[in-house]
Amino acid sequence: MTNETILISAAQPARDLATERAQASFPIETMRNYLIGGADQAALKDTAYNLISRDPILSYGSVGHPFDMTRPQLREKTMAQIRRSVEVRRGLFRSDLADDPTRDVRDRDLERHFMVAMCELSESFSMRLFVSDALFARSFRMFGTPEQAARWVPMVRRWEVVGCFGMTEIGHSSNLRGISTTATYDHKAQEFIINTPDIMGTKFWIGAVGETATHASVLCRLVVGDQDCGLHWFLVQLRDTKTGRIMPGVALGDIGAKAGRNGLDNGWMQFTHVRTPRGNMYARWARVTAEGRFESGLAANDPARSQVSDAAAASLSYAGLIPERLEITRGVPMAVNQALTIAIRYAALRRQGPTGNPPILDYATQQAALLPPLALMHAVMAADAGVWARWGKMEGNPAALVKGLADMHALSSGIKSMVTWRGSDALEMVRRAMGGHAFSRYNAIADAQADFGVMTTGGGDNYVLVQQTTRYLLSETARAAKNLGSGKASGPADPEASTYYLSNLADHVGAESLPAISNWSDLGAMHAHLVRLTIIKLTRLGTALRKAGKKGGAAAWNAHLRDVSDLAVLHTHLFLMRAMRRRVGDLPSGPNDGPVAPAELRGALLDLAALYFTDTLDRHARDLMAECGWSGDQARALQQAVADHSAKVRVNAVALVDAFGYPDFILKSPLARADGSGYEAYLNTIKAAEGGWGGVPEYHGREIAPLTGQAKL
Repeated sequence: MTNETILISAAQPARDLATERAQASFPIETMRNYLIGGADQAALKDTAYNLISRDPILSYGSVGHPFDMTRPQLREKTMAQIRRSVEVRRGLFRSDLADDPTRDVRDRDLERHFMVAMCELSESFSMRLFVSDALFARSFRMFGTPEQAARWVPMVRRWEVVGCFGMTEIGHSSNLRGISTTATYDHKAQEFIINTPDIMGTKFWIGAVGETATHASVLCRLVVGDQDCGLHWFLVQLRDTKTGRIMPGVALGDIGAKAGRNGLDNGWMQFTHVRTPRGNMYARWARVTAEGRFESGLAANDPARSQVSDAAAASLSYAGLIPERLEITRGVPMAVNQALTIAIRYAALRRQGPTGNPPILDYATQQAALLPPLALMHAVMAADAGVWARWGKMEGNPAALVKGLADMHALSSGIKSMVTWRGSDALEMVRRAMGGHAFSRYNAIADAQADFGVMTTGGGDNYVLVQQTTRYLLSETARAAKNLGSGKASGPADPEASTYYLSNLADHVGAESLPAISNWSDLGAMHAHLVRLTIIKLTRLGTALRKAGKKGGAAAWNAHLRDVSDLAVLHTHLFLMRAMRRRVGDLPSGPNDGPVAPAELRGALLDLAALYFTDTLDRHARDLMAECGWSGDQARALQQAVADHSAKVRVNAVALVDAFGYPDFILKSPLARADGSGYEAYLNTIKAAEGGWGGVPEYHGREIAPLTGQAKL
């Protein structure tokens, strides 16, 4: 900070942002190109932004400010954006919206950037698209036969049918074992009869059901004769595709007012004796034959039949939400990075203080609020390429899917839980850091929080998912210990598995304390200490549960739920740490990773990595002291290291958020204008709103005048 007092004028913010950009230690354009995949990809993304901003249907240019729109207006606008995006994809990108490997690569990339940009612009668009294009379409790829996928997915991609994912029920949420909707086979008619037995079986919170969906993938309990054949997926028509009328036997409606995502029509649905053809049972992993016989496992003519057991095939009915959880590696940075861009730019141009009127970003409290989340988002983005490349190899290969399913389920559950919890925390820190201006919807933070809130619950409640992750970790730790005792390798067979660190089990169980960290930029040393903590906690928890035995197991599990949650979070951090070290060249890259950062960016990314690592250790300092022998001096040195690395990242903060490349119309926050004209733009936005210029309210005569009219001035 300086003692020189800066006089604050309307022109000062632009000068301040220019100063911030000039002091960056790296070329902003180079960082943006690296993050997006190259200069050619950045140019395509800019083309996509231009296409959206110039189109009055895709953008909000023709309807006023989006934060002033009513729920019905948002619903219609979001659907208009969907329709227009379909027209654009067909007309400009030479796409029939189906997968076409012969299509020009540039057209495919431009289409991808266009759709990502639209999702950046509107969370409601993103979710309305995701429900049909991703969840519904993937249900055919995941659970359906190749023939079913070939018939239905192209229609879904062309939006000739609009789909939804009918899993959760009002009385059971995502507790799949409690699902009570039934599909009873009628052998004579060669149909399934879908039925909602009671109110608890009402499908609830289903995206796109309220107003839009024509079809649903519905998770039901299959009944064949007197046999309960478990949970399976069925295609059920909800509405006539031409008239929109609800099909006989189907009752459905809109859920109504929600905290956020009001452009998405979440709804409820019930089925009374609704018939769907036998061919509408998704039959990749199980089926009912024409003779009325239930078969589990891959079909006899499937090339992977000999590699996938019937028992393994049955478990795959639960795999549908893995890709939804993996979307967190993209969806959370998309939301949080926009909020951080708004808040960091504002903190760089907002001057206040008793000495010199410094930018508030110079204060340690602002840095503590805004910069660790920025570092975490870079770690999440570093892991994105790897998890999706690995999932892509699994999704199209039944044998690989079965082999890697447990690890991917545990990893996706951990990522979904930890990253959405921290994303929610980050948005709240942004709101606080911006003071009163973040309470204005016109600066986008309030709606970002409202739209984001459901992410800790949707796709599986975090408090449930962390338990699933830790059960897997305990099983893998026990296996590793058994292998170690018999002289075998303790680590997983796949070196890219999320439990890679169990390969070093012997280095941590009963071993001497690790050397104290003296260099808080040593990523390897910090990584090793977190591995040690995770393995010790896993070993202790496993011992406690074994002592409790089967009789006391449930009570012991409940008593240790805080440790269970902590372990899932630690496991996820260890995965992100490996990805971040690979990104900055501190570890050799794996087969699924993106490119290592170029030398001119590595300094800034190393500062972010060091901040992420120290902040993560600091959040677990209590356990490091209790379990790993850390002293109070070490913990205090760690706290100082977090502050020191925050100060280093602060120098590049504006440049780092600029490198995300969001144009002003995407951010929708006048205070975050890239040219520094935020205060003027903010005031003009307010003036343009209804009542922005004041006047006599319509209710003055009824409610105000009877009071003030009595005054004798």
